Amino acid sequence: MPHHLETYLNDHLAALTAAVELARGCHGSNPDEPLGPLLEHLESALEEERATIRILLSRLQLHESATKQGAAWLAEKLGRLKRNDSLLEYSSLSRVVELEGLLLAGQGRLLLWQAVAGLGSRSGVECEALLERAQEQQRQLEQLWRQALERALV
Repeated sequence: MPHHLETYLNDHLAALTAAVELARGCHGSNPDEPLGPLLEHLESALEEERATIRILLSRLQLHESATKQGAAWLAEKLGRLKRNDSLLEYSSLSRVVELEGLLLAGQGRLLLWQAVAGLGSRSGVECEALLERAQEQQRQLEQLWRQALERALV
């Protein structure tokens, strides 16, 4: 019988892998934009959260799925092929779509840390701090998304 918690944590670990790559790529395309510093901090936060899930998997004696990690990494790379009206060039619409992807990933992070909080003390994870950070990053990303949307669609 599969261990549902192992599957759940590996799915979120894979999603965080894709989100790290998305944040990294978006930051690389927007280093001098107002969203640059937030993307840099977000990338670090996502890396920390991946490490936290890996520690949690180990603490609970569950296994990490390298297959899911690889598939998530590859899916994010393939998703770069067509995110706007131009196949090869970055556009203002690219920024909108990337920010939407990061907002979706953020919703998953909020749900993940709520679920881990439900494990209680056996998780050993300070979920409240992770939730607060994710919520603040969501607010900031949404504001930047609104600005990017306005620029792209005007």
